[in-house]
Amino acid sequence: HQPSYDLVAVELDRMQTLIDNLLVISHSRQPYELQLAPLWINDFISDEVGRLQRIFKQKTIQFDFSNVQSLKIQTDIYLLQLAIDNILRNAILYSPDNSTITISSKKTAEHINLHVRDEGPGIPTEELDHIFDPFIRGKSRPHEIMKGSGLGLSITSWAVTLLNGSIAFENCQPQGLLVTLKLPVI
Repeated sequence: HQPSYDLVAVELDRMQTLIDNLLVISHSRQPYELQLAPLWINDFISDEVGRLQRIFKQKTIQFDFSNVQSLKIQTDIYLLQLAIDNILRNAILYSPDNSTITISSKKTAEHINLHVRDEGPGIPTEELDHIFDPFIRGKSRPHEIMKGSGLGLSITSWAVTLLNGSIAFENCQPQGLLVTLKLPVI
């Protein structure tokens, strides 16, 4: 019965994520007050990866976060969790089995840069201008088999904007996507 339980767990997570995303979108037009707290990036990334690995245990994806520095930052943990969760979920969903998702960080004088690179198909160039639009999903073949609402990157953009950060996407050769999340050093 374990495969059935695993499938139910994945579907429950998908439904909960959809409900959570709809609630976030509905509240995104209201003022939001940042709740800054200290956070160790390396511990945060490790916890997020572990949580998502338990949810997506049917996927054989390896994570390499050996280049995530031990950095303490001040941030709104809720907003950062929204952004990282969506970025990592997409990386997991679009990565083929037996591939690696690489996460790294780098601190400059003004920013902390978090990089997430997967080995999936990337994003078609013609779709890059609309990836933050709510309820819009890509039209390419990988999107046809993926279940989702088209809200994740819209929520990510909202959260990153509130954090006074930025997010960029770069298709890699021969395959994969590099997501760079730039957060201010506070």
